[in-house]
Amino acid sequence: MRVLSVKQMYMADQRMIDLGVSGASLMDAAGRACADMVHKTWPEGRVIILCGPGNNGGDGFVAYRYLEQFDRDVHLYLAGEVDQLTGDAEGAAELVLDEIRPISELRNENTGEFTFHREDIVVDAMFGAGLSRSLDGEISELVRSINTSNVCVLSVDIPTGLSGDSAEINGDAIRSDVTVTFEALKPVHLMEPAASLCGQIKVIDIGITDEVLMEVGEEVFLNRPKEWADEMPWPNRTSHKHQRGRVGVVAGPAGSTGAARLAARAGLRMGAGVVTILGEPSAIPEMAADMQAVMTKSYTDVDELFLLGRNMSSLVVGPAAGVNELTRFKVVTLLQSGLPMVLDADALTVFANDPSYFFSLLHENCVLTPHVGEFERIFPDLLASADNKISAARAAAQRAGCVIVLKGADTVIATPDGRARVNVHGSSFLSTAGSGDVLAGMIAGWMAQGMSAYDSASASVWLHGEASLSGGAGLISEDLMVYFPKILTRFYEEKGPKNALWERKIDFSS
Repeated sequence: MRVLSVKQMYMADQRMIDLGVSGASLMDAAGRACADMVHKTWPEGRVIILCGPGNNGGDGFVAYRYLEQFDRDVHLYLAGEVDQLTGDAEGAAELVLDEIRPISELRNENTGEFTFHREDIVVDAMFGAGLSRSLDGEISELVRSINTSNVCVLSVDIPTGLSGDSAEINGDAIRSDVTVTFEALKPVHLMEPAASLCGQIKVIDIGITDEVLMEVGEEVFLNRPKEWADEMPWPNRTSHKHQRGRVGVVAGPAGSTGAARLAARAGLRMGAGVVTILGEPSAIPEMAADMQAVMTKSYTDVDELFLLGRNMSSLVVGPAAGVNELTRFKVVTLLQSGLPMVLDADALTVFANDPSYFFSLLHENCVLTPHVGEFERIFPDLLASADNKISAARAAAQRAGCVIVLKGADTVIATPDGRARVNVHGSSFLSTAGSGDVLAGMIAGWMAQGMSAYDSASASVWLHGEASLSGGAGLISEDLMVYFPKILTRFYEEKGPKNALWERKIDFSS
């Protein structure tokens, strides 16, 4: 499931035309897909198609023809003038010219307001992904009327009023139930808050080849298990704990060790063989009293911490560590080990005044896991100057030289070489204390077992979201641990080794 910018999608269309596929045939496929989706989703009801002057409107003209073939009660309106239509949209309009009416005819004769019936289905084909300005005038009034009428809405490509590359909602925009887009997702379909206006997203194949999509696009994809599940490490019958990796979690001071304990448990749940929390002597009693399978070890100074840390397969540094010079010194020292490392929370904030120095210490096996606030502290210029979080995270990964996990409802996982995955798989109930600490431990757990930083981060973000969906309302961060075994077992049964004892089905009773 590729993610393309508006410009890249335009290039794909043009490339297909250069290869001999007519723009009219692409428009016909798009319009037919929209008609099919309307008829399948809402088999009854009056259909009102609202078209604009561009190719988005052309898709609407085509959809009208196919809905007529389904014997639907369908009505066609144009936001603009027929003589302003050009290109393929003009050609599509010529086939239904006698049926096109101005949107002013949707106004109530008595009140002068745009009026819809509750059972109407509106097909929004007014303005597509290339819109770069706010709506105004009659179109803005029409959009507000649609949103307050509670009619069902299908948008073609994106809801009118949004921009394909942006997450922002600037002024009025249609709130859709279903959005039909073509060949690839666009940032607006994934990035909040605009994505919430898109409703259910349907990506339809209209005949653009995979080769063309690869040619025009970068390696930006929706984060799904097919992207990383084959890389998940699993134990076999001869495995033992020391072969499955050792995770070290650096704890905060006494009274602030809960974050480290959450990260440690999560690393253990992901399959790491041994997990150890490294803490100051005063913090050990409260951690040891709460941990069973997780070990604890104390250190008296940062040099001793380094000696303990270098014996690990991966490290987690930052959760509730404290925003102070000592935390900064720990991060600087532990980075010298060259180990795979997850840096979260306070481990990022302590470098807010000197991010360039921080970046000079990082390496490709580091993963930074900031939320937006932490991201802006160490990359203060990127979100403001980027089209969206995808662009900002990719730029940050290149600058830092490591994997970035820019967290949120639309988490972006990005690499220094420009690859990115966008994760929208998760629940709003993840917005609770400690859930980020769990994620940090998960990533370290996979890296300790030899999974790449990019795949470890991608898998962890998705599994984190899957656990939150399993938990539902009332979820707290500790609950996530409960759901991991069942979720991981599904992957193991499909992808794991086939020589586990319980899979051999030996009848020991005979």
